[in-house]
Amino acid sequence: MLARVNVAHNLAPLAPFGRVVVIGKLGDTTINPRLTKGKHADIRGMQLFNAKPRQLDRIHSTVATGLASGRIAPVNAHRLPLAEAPRAHALIHTPGAAGKIVLIPWASPSPPSNMPPHPYTPAP
Repeated sequence: MLARVNVAHNLAPLAPFGRVVVIGKLGDTTINPRLTKGKHADIRGMQLFNAKPRQLDRIHSTVATGLASGRIAPVNAHRLPLAEAPRAHALIHTPGAAGKIVLIPWASPSPPSNMPPHPYTPAP
């Protein structure tokens, strides 16, 4: 899914006082401002490069806690070996693509036992 295409489509179903956050590179896009006025909607752009270290720590901690509790459940549409990166790239641009495509850099489905834990893994 291309953000520059979908940002305009995300305005119509937006709830009153809703917010669309554009993160990172978007590219050129056209939106109809009338879709924001009646709903008092908000469109915000952000880049994590602008976040302060304390903000990044809070972001990472919140995401890790949400993942651990199941409140955040990412949709992994495909898990592919790293050798299939070209196929993964093609899948991203498939019409109707949804979810994340995860590239696995090792041969088995589980990470190697000597791999250190992610620094933002919440303590049990």
